[in-house]
Amino acid sequence: MIRAAAFVLAITAGSAGALELTLPAGARLVADRGGVIDSYELPIDGAVDRVVPTRRIEGMVERQSWRVDRASLTTLQLLAPLRTQLDAAGYQTIHECEAATCGGFDFRFGIEVIPSPDMYVDI
Repeated sequence: MIRAAAFVLAITAGSAGALELTLPAGARLVADRGGVIDSYELPIDGAVDRVVPTRRIEGMVERQSWRVDRASLTTLQLLAPLRTQLDAAGYQTIHECEAATCGGFDFRFGIEVIPSPDMYVDI
């Protein structure tokens, strides 16, 4: 499993409907908390004074975690194709950061993530 810097890609949909992303070969779904009408505190900046600024959004929320056993790929090599697919589908990036610029520990524990063991964030 690739242990990468904490990463958040906050997006908003440019159009309605589910988006099927093409993931790297061998990616497997670990957890799927189904699409439900819900709210989510979307991170919009890095942690400041131990608090992560957020914007509350409501609508269809998908919560999934995937495992990619590709130790030869860097975090950017995994994320760049996903970002390209999201851009092409009309999504807009709201916030994107890596561990040091997000705030590391404070950021990771200031946002909602799928709980262990379905998602592991190595900080």
